[in-house]
Amino acid sequence: MNSLAYWCPKCHYVAEGVELWWIHIRRPCAIESQ
Repeated sequence: MNSLAYWCPKCHYVAEGVELWWIHIRRPCAIESQ
């Protein structure tokens, strides 16, 4: 169980890995673009 899930506090997007999570939070969330 070394695979952690990271979630975005703004839109609750869950990323499988810190790399994908970091890319997501640096972009506008889906909830912000509406």
